Amino acid sequence: TSAEHDLLVSALLRSHYRALPGQAQTTAHGFVPIDDGLEAISRHASSLGYDAVVLFLDELVLWLASRMSDVAFVSREGAKVVKLVEGDAQKRPAPIVSFIARQRDLRELVGDHVPGAQALTAVDILRHSEGRFDTITLEDRNLPAIAAQRLLRPRSDAARHQLDDAFALVKRQLEERGERDVLLTDTGDLDAFRRLYPFSPALVDALVALSGAMQRERTALKVMLQLLVD
Repeated sequence: TSAEHDLLVSALLRSHYRALPGQAQTTAHGFVPIDDGLEAISRHASSLGYDAVVLFLDELVLWLASRMSDVAFVSREGAKVVKLVEGDAQKRPAPIVSFIARQRDLRELVGDHVPGAQALTAVDILRHSEGRFDTITLEDRNLPAIAAQRLLRPRSDAARHQLDDAFALVKRQLEERGERDVLLTDTGDLDAFRRLYPFSPALVDALVALSGAMQRERTALKVMLQLLVD
């Protein structure tokens, strides 16, 4: 049966052919077709009792973008993206759900150095892949909440009290100088300032405005982290 065949192959790879996976990485033809691989993953997940397989693919778009000058590569690998959503449901007992982070529209990365006919081919393939996925738009204004959890969460109650005391001192000094409102915004009040301290709502709003040019929140968080370190 198919299950017995899979077990036999796995046993052989673990015992007599342990070098084969490493050798497969040296050639583009060393792996099974992506359809077969996804079906194997689905069957394995189903055999373990899982209802579905969820894939979070963060660097896929950047990986394709790094090879955009190689039209043959983009055409070949870009076409495989469609396989994530198009497959024989009967051969995938556990459905595969894919989330792909897209920092930029890949069609924008087909530069002028690519000849016209090849550029159109690459764009058509990317458009075909893109049309198979729904789009989830992440709001840039999520940056304050992300920063509060990933960068500014106190490590202990003592650290939280220390931050409370420091913020109270800064607040009093700003009020004495009449400068409190300079650091606030229409949507960022004193409570928001406390959650983001030592960053002000005005600074975070500026980073949100620039986040489109900084790969969304990722680079903005790096800027905030560097400010903390400095």
